[in-house]
Amino acid sequence: CAMNEAAEGTKGDGVTPISKHEIWDDPDDYSQYYDKALQYWEKVPATVEGVMGGFGAYSDLDIQGSKEFLLNCFFEMGLPKKKRPHTRSLDCGAGVGRISNDLLKRFYPEIHLIEIAQPLLDSAKDTLGKYPAEYFCSSLHTFEPS
Repeated sequence: CAMNEAAEGTKGDGVTPISKHEIWDDPDDYSQYYDKALQYWEKVPATVEGVMGGFGAYSDLDIQGSKEFLLNCFFEMGLPKKKRPHTRSLDCGAGVGRISNDLLKRFYPEIHLIEIAQPLLDSAKDTLGKYPAEYFCSSLHTFEPS
């Protein structure tokens, strides 16, 4: 950062970090972190542009990288590199369903999506349309699969 500009997350000197006690009322009460996350995500437009922080025009490089990672996992487990019946994927922090739609649909006949913000989850439903999916509006720390 510039000489006279403090680094984010530091005190005015740009070096000394701000402690969690200076930021949070009760640093050991983790519910406040999730509450603030929910407040943030409910304000973000429920679009790819919104969840990507203004970078909605993205390339497929991240999807390609994730696909390669997924295929390597399949290989390591001795699984075929194609869609397999009777399997499902869990998309945690699914947002508007971009990863489910652009990647997971290729390999899983059913997708389960967990997202803390209902507006984003509603957008994911629109994105996936009639594709077999289940949608859960929940934070990961409170989600209990059935």
